[in-house]
Amino acid sequence: MTCWTRNGHLLLDFVYSAEDGGEWDFETSFTLAPFTTLRTELAAGDRRPLYLAWLSALTRWELEEDVDEDEYTSTLEPPVPAGLAHLTGPQQALADFLRIDPYLLTAAARASGAAPSQAIGKDALAAWIRALPQHEKDALLLDAALGVAPQPGPALLARHRAGSHSAAEPSTATRRRSAAELLDAAHEVRTEHTRQQEQARAQARRAQQLARESHLDRLAENAEQAWQDVANLIGKKQPGPYDTAVALLKDLREIHDRAGTPGEFARRLHDLREQHRGKSSLMRRLTDAGLTSR
Repeated sequence: MTCWTRNGHLLLDFVYSAEDGGEWDFETSFTLAPFTTLRTELAAGDRRPLYLAWLSALTRWELEEDVDEDEYTSTLEPPVPAGLAHLTGPQQALADFLRIDPYLLTAAARASGAAPSQAIGKDALAAWIRALPQHEKDALLLDAALGVAPQPGPALLARHRAGSHSAAEPSTATRRRSAAELLDAAHEVRTEHTRQQEQARAQARRAQQLARESHLDRLAENAEQAWQDVANLIGKKQPGPYDTAVALLKDLREIHDRAGTPGEFARRLHDLREQHRGKSSLMRRLTDAGLTSR
């Protein structure tokens, strides 16, 4: 992020440029629309976009080679703004555009207070505006009418909130962390996230296995009917029923293996293949599924 002043205005430039020098990918490029209200948020005193720019720099800095570890230890984060754990839509779009490590963002948000309420007390605001000096209100209206200055609304709201102690002020109760501490915390968040994902996948596999075993148990209770269903499906001489018959045969093979009667399954499969060997489409499906005669 770079900033400069011109004609009394502060200009901010958020940029993320790839180091590989590749051309812009129009399929995944960002449009301006999601970012347009960032200006209003900044003007209203919301400092989260500024902190996000610093996090983006830290994300890139971590990837650089030959960085002295002492630099990470000595570099402190900016004051942490409130509401970092619950970004607005434009702020999340900015975080995505700046390619901020989501685990780093989660770690940084741990030191952030709750987002300030955006509710505006109309009566209190009206009283505050009435108390503004007349010449200041005249100047604001003149600039707005001529379009020579940004719309005064966000800046006025920021001043009002600051005066009523409801602005999105940085957290002061928590000390500022070093870049090294934040990177270590991001690693812990990433590790915990990976552990939870692995645990969830293990639970899903276990649930699938239990469902599979329950299905086979029900099928084993009436295996003869299953064999008859296979014959009926094959008799339809259609691709869809063929596929269903093959799936059912694979289940029957597993049932016979569990019961210790694989020889019986092999015999019945051999008979079935001999009976329908003229059906090339079925034979191909059986072979592809590993259902071959022994």
